Amino acid sequence: MEENKNNTNQQEPYYEDEIDLVELFAVIWKHKFFIFIFVFLVSVGAVVYSLMQDNIYQSKAVLSPSVNEGSSRLSSLANQLGPLSGMLPGSIGGSGPNIYNSMKNILDNQKFLTGIVEENKFYNDLFEDFDELKETEDFSKHKDFMYFKAFKDAISISQDEESGFITLSVKHKDRFFAEEAVNTLLHDISAYLKKKELENINLKIDNYKEEISSTSDIILKNKLSEFVASLIQSKVMAKAQTYYGFEIISEPYVPDEFDKVGPNRKLICIVAFVTACILSVFMVFLYEFVKSNRDHFKETLKDKK
Repeated sequence: MEENKNNTNQQEPYYEDEIDLVELFAVIWKHKFFIFIFVFLVSVGAVVYSLMQDNIYQSKAVLSPSVNEGSSRLSSLANQLGPLSGMLPGSIGGSGPNIYNSMKNILDNQKFLTGIVEENKFYNDLFEDFDELKETEDFSKHKDFMYFKAFKDAISISQDEESGFITLSVKHKDRFFAEEAVNTLLHDISAYLKKKELENINLKIDNYKEEISSTSDIILKNKLSEFVASLIQSKVMAKAQTYYGFEIISEPYVPDEFDKVGPNRKLICIVAFVTACILSVFMVFLYEFVKSNRDHFKETLKDKK
């Protein structure tokens, strides 16, 4: 008998902790009008909010890393130069798999993007009420960073691992600005790569010419002269290229008015509806809990006093 009594006592907490689904449903049904009104108001608010959001458009360009013929010839000569091959430029033409990383690093350069915004007056498109905003003290103090952040957030760059193609895109509420921004980025990135590479080539040419004048080895002089000729050829080819380091496979274009990429109004409404349902049910349970334990809370407070 004593053993059975102990077993009964051990099982009591289990029954006390059970959740009565019928009781929970009764609480929900009791406050059904509050839940309905709350969910309805939140859903209507979400619909209004989503409709007030500007449409977002995307313009993009698909690029292919270009293969520089001058680089291939330089690599061949490097094998013949042996120990002197260390004098070669590291990435003639910025082509091949390195072009994606080069472009990514350039787009992370605050000075580069800020220069584009200022030169092309993109600040009028990137900021609403710019004339009023520029008068504020905080904006004036952090202007360069604000330009960089606003433009950087609109830019996206990625590379397909299989094809190696690079996609550069800009998202913005103004579909014409999106196309203009992509074209400007392509032009300025190319110009930046070309400038850096030409500086690198010119430095190498000067070094090799100095090496040629100081050596008495005829064979080495011929090899170095051949190498200088290849560098000059690469320099001429670089200047002749419209876009340096990459080729455009798909040109950027102005998206159609119906070709929007955001906002996802349907998702906003669904998330708002589900969240409102969960929150309203939680609120009624909390209300019932506080109401049922109100007397207990009062007595506890009295005892503490």
